[in-house]
Amino acid sequence: MHGFTDEHLSCICETLQNTESIDKLTWLVDQIRLEDIERNEFLLISHAKVLFHQHKFQELYNLLQSRQFSPQNYEKLQQLWKEAHYLEIANTRGRRLDPVTRYRIRKKFPYPLTISDGESTSYCFKNKAREVLCEAYKRNSLPTPKEKQELAEMTGLSSVQVSNWFKNRRQRDRQRINERPEIKFENDRNYWPL
Repeated sequence: MHGFTDEHLSCICETLQNTESIDKLTWLVDQIRLEDIERNEFLLISHAKVLFHQHKFQELYNLLQSRQFSPQNYEKLQQLWKEAHYLEIANTRGRRLDPVTRYRIRKKFPYPLTISDGESTSYCFKNKAREVLCEAYKRNSLPTPKEKQELAEMTGLSSVQVSNWFKNRRQRDRQRINERPEIKFENDRNYWPL
């Protein structure tokens, strides 16, 4: 656009994105030449948001895979990638998606390396975070609030996520024991198979 520097355009795009002014953002993106969009990451992200809202999912996927994005933008682009796949499949099926279906979609369509550090996730947690939680669980399956906070800081998760992970892990262990009584925890020295 004439009269605007890349910095001005980036600032305008960021403001419109943050205020969810999609109509204005769409108008702005339509006014900018494609070659100008391709050399400015803020404009590319704005273009991606417009494609999402226009339900042009294949174009959005192609855009997100077309170049390496900056790590500070990974989270918002990953959200777009994930939500686009959810919406596309929900529209195809004609109904809302349950959590299990969403999980399967995330597994089927992992983030491209252009918007990810490449580290795989398990149950939506990075494997490094999961390893830290597993090690802590082996030491103590009922951590104190202070220990949960420390684990949250170590893993980059919230205290609620850490707390829920421990609760779910204890529940899974109880279910395994109820299903197969001969299974005991590793630290139970008085265990004899039935």
